[in-house]
Amino acid sequence: MLAGPLLHHRFIEDAVMPIIRVELLPGRTQEQKTLYATEATRLAAEILKCPVESVDVIFTEIEPRDWARGGRMHSPASD
Repeated sequence: MLAGPLLHHRFIEDAVMPIIRVELLPGRTQEQKTLYATEATRLAAEILKCPVESVDVIFTEIEPRDWARGGRMHSPASD
């Protein structure tokens, strides 16, 4: 009978949470992204009451040709 609770407990320990996804246009420096990740991690851990080691920050750079706002592309496709 202990297998269920032990497996559940183990899953919680190994879970990667929370994940903060940041989508942005290219051009930020590694230093800027590092500072953002550090501060976002600190705040998430403080507010969500989780260890900083459990917070992942993922940056996804999206080219202007792949980004539209208000129905207008940031830049025309280079096809």
